Amino acid sequence: MTSWRSASATHVGLVREANEDALFTSDALVIVADGMGGHAAGEVASSVAIATFCEHLGSDTSLVGLADGLRHANERILADAAAHPDRQGMGTTLTSVALVPFGKGRAVAWANIGDSRLYLVRDDVAQQITEDHSVAEEWVRQGRISKEEAAVHPRRHQLTRVLGIDPFVEGDTGLLPVEVGDRLVLCSDGLSNEVSDSQMATIVTQASSLNEACSELVSAALDAGGRDNITVVVVEIESVDVVVPPTSVAKTTSESTLMRRPRRTFHVPRHLTWRSTAFAGAVIALAAGVFVVFGWFAQSGYYLADVDGKVAIYQGHSGGFLWYQPKQVLMTDFKVSEMRPGDRSQIKEHLVEPSLSAAIRHVANMHEQWRMTQPVTTTTLP
Repeated sequence: MTSWRSASATHVGLVREANEDALFTSDALVIVADGMGGHAAGEVASSVAIATFCEHLGSDTSLVGLADGLRHANERILADAAAHPDRQGMGTTLTSVALVPFGKGRAVAWANIGDSRLYLVRDDVAQQITEDHSVAEEWVRQGRISKEEAAVHPRRHQLTRVLGIDPFVEGDTGLLPVEVGDRLVLCSDGLSNEVSDSQMATIVTQASSLNEACSELVSAALDAGGRDNITVVVVEIESVDVVVPPTSVAKTTSESTLMRRPRRTFHVPRHLTWRSTAFAGAVIALAAGVFVVFGWFAQSGYYLADVDGKVAIYQGHSGGFLWYQPKQVLMTDFKVSEMRPGDRSQIKEHLVEPSLSAAIRHVANMHEQWRMTQPVTTTTLP
């Protein structure tokens, strides 16, 4: 039977006043969550996410269950924020590994949303398994900037996907082929931002125990500045009872990577030659491609707008593009009057964000910045 053992460590860091990270470990499930939101709301978000995720996995331990667990955690955080206005805008990342049924045994599955990470350490090399859901990393995948530029880009910390912001959340899940002796590292960005992949591989490989590996990783992050909360779990694979084929590792947001749609077949009429068929197919494909590209470009962004004194979020381009018109996707509860003058100007100029969650987070941050500028009122008792 596939099994593992693990050790963990967490530290508030050298700058933050409170630790908003949270973690959970067992012999079949490991979770790391990095909360955000301030005023203890981040701590609430990460704790709620882990509790809900564990609760759901208890009744559906599968690859699909991991994806559903993210959605349930997202709904619970949004409900908590709605019930407690002071927690509006709180959110959390979540990265997890779990043992799920596979064939006649169990395989290692993973789930991720945000920029906490999962690494596989093997042969003195740390391979990042998860992808960061941040503006900078999205641009890397689109080819707009290089990996090196993303590491220092000012928007590398701006998340495009996170639990607790967008009601329609999408996480990544997959199966991970492992071997006996492999070590997995799950961590918040307080570690990955301070410790390089090569340094991580060296520490994890050379450590005499899992506890020592965790302690040395935290110490390395602190020595590098410790600018954020630091949380790490190191997992060592002790036994493996099934072989996971490489084709099963693709990411999915809704169904198991092993599920495949049936192939569709069709017959070409005999009077059509292969040349005419190929030409017609090319023309159709080109026309379809043009429409797809236009449609993607027309709806590729989200912008803020002032609608009757409140901040609304639209999908599309301000003023429209060709026959595509922008559509309102969310009317927030934030008033334009409760923003700083510079932020009001950005809203009137239709500030553009790459995703709905990024737009919501930006609005919340602008309101929070305005709130911090307001005088504190005190009541004198008679």
